[in-house]
Amino acid sequence: MESANYDGPLEYVLNGPIAPFRLDLERTPYVFNPHASGWQTTEVPNGDYTLTAIPTEVASDQISIKFTVSNDIAATG
Repeated sequence: MESANYDGPLEYVLNGPIAPFRLDLERTPYVFNPHASGWQTTEVPNGDYTLTAIPTEVASDQISIKFTVSNDIAATG
């Protein structure tokens, strides 16, 4: 997919140690922002995640990225 040339509906799917999360966007800008305050990694479990962008008009051209959330909880005192 040539993202600069696609302007149709897009679906984001986030998978990981949480229930799959879907976000549908009808037009640009395609910003993954499932919450008004943004997606906070400190609010989800540590682990491996995959975010997939699926252009719904050409679903075969999906793009995925993998990332790891590792919230380090430092001891205080």
